[in-house]
Amino acid sequence: MTTDPGNRDFYDLTDAAIGAKDTALADSVIAAYEAKFPDQSYPYAFALRNAKLKDTTGAAAVEPTAKYIEFLKKDTAKNAATIAYYYALQGSYYANVAQDAKMALEQFRNAVQYAPDNAQYQTIVNQLEAAINKANQPKSSGTKSSGTKSSTTKPKSGGK
Repeated sequence: MTTDPGNRDFYDLTDAAIGAKDTALADSVIAAYEAKFPDQSYPYAFALRNAKLKDTTGAAAVEPTAKYIEFLKKDTAKNAATIAYYYALQGSYYANVAQDAKMALEQFRNAVQYAPDNAQYQTIVNQLEAAINKANQPKSSGTKSSGTKSSTTKPKSGGK
């Protein structure tokens, strides 16, 4: 790299570090890249890629994804679909990995805000709201709430 690295220099070095799976070097270069070129989307996108290398559950990508979303919000007209996608990605993490339905709902509501015509996002919002409402309902006294099928279903085995 040159003594005064440009955008392409940072891009190439970050890409090489991630390609080599050197997440520590990538973190360092990404921080410098973002500091020198705060108006570029590449450091944010690279931070996401690097986070996914560190942790495949998605937990490490939560913060870089939030930062990327904030960057993308500088031009919501141009980036609305991408913003919605990353909110949905966050929502999927919270629903499926972190098991935090309330945070998942918040993220998917944000996705709907940026992509109101996306029926899938709205369907997920409805499902999460229903699940949260069901979980918040008081349990009836004297009855089991085990989540098993009702007694009208046929037994699974045996009997004459």
